[in-house]
Amino acid sequence: MSVYDLLLRDKPEYFPEKSLSHTVEFLDRTKGKIFKSIDKKKTDIKHILLYQKALNYFVMGKSAFVKSQFAKASIYFLQSKIVFNEVL
Repeated sequence: MSVYDLLLRDKPEYFPEKSLSHTVEFLDRTKGKIFKSIDKKKTDIKHILLYQKALNYFVMGKSAFVKSQFAKASIYFLQSKIVFNEVL
C-alpha cells in the first residue's frame, strides 16, 4: 500500500471531486485558447515546449482524477495551471 493510500484515500473532503471537475473544465478551455493562439501566430519553440509540458501535467492529472486519487490530481492540475500561465 502506498503512502498516498494510507494518508489521503479516505479523506475526500480535502480535495472535493466537484472542485476538481471545475478545474478540469477550466483547464480544457484554457488549453483550447492557448492552442488557437499558438496556431494563429508564429510562436517560438519555448512556448510550444511549455504548452506540451502543461499538457503532460494535465493528462497525468486527469489520469489520477479517474483513479480517484484527488490529491495527486490537484497537484498535477496546479502544475498545469502554472505552466499554462507561463505560455500566456
